[in-house]
Amino acid sequence: MSKDKRVIKTEKLITETMMRLLTTTSISKITVKKICDQALISKSTFYDHYVDKFDVIEKIVDVYAMQFNCEIQQRFEAVQQKNTFEIFNKIIKDMANQDSDLLILMSLEQDVHRVQDRFHKILYDNAHAFLSKQKMNNRFSVGFLS
Repeated sequence: MSKDKRVIKTEKLITETMMRLLTTTSISKITVKKICDQALISKSTFYDHYVDKFDVIEKIVDVYAMQFNCEIQQRFEAVQQKNTFEIFNKIIKDMANQDSDLLILMSLEQDVHRVQDRFHKILYDNAHAFLSKQKMNNRFSVGFLS
């Protein structure tokens, strides 16, 4: 079931507003009221979509993590298909388009939303899955190599 266009539009407005606020204001100083004022929405509209400001950040991180996971999976598939260079260039271009948002998210002081930790886990999980399928000598464990 797909989301209603109005829901998508409202959530996009709220996340864009949050990212814009994070460029000038620390997360500790951002309030739901400030987000609502900047986005020109009511608090009830905000709470229809999110629990609090940290929920907004969590959802933003979820989107980036999902995109990163897809790109890393493509990277490991490319290794098997021997077209690594093309996929690697695509990943770099895709990530470069989002570098300012990712830098903002990486600078947040809250440990709960650490993009680095999410990306690290994605890399580890994908490397582990890839290496588990490979025929290798047993000198090093798959966990260690991952």
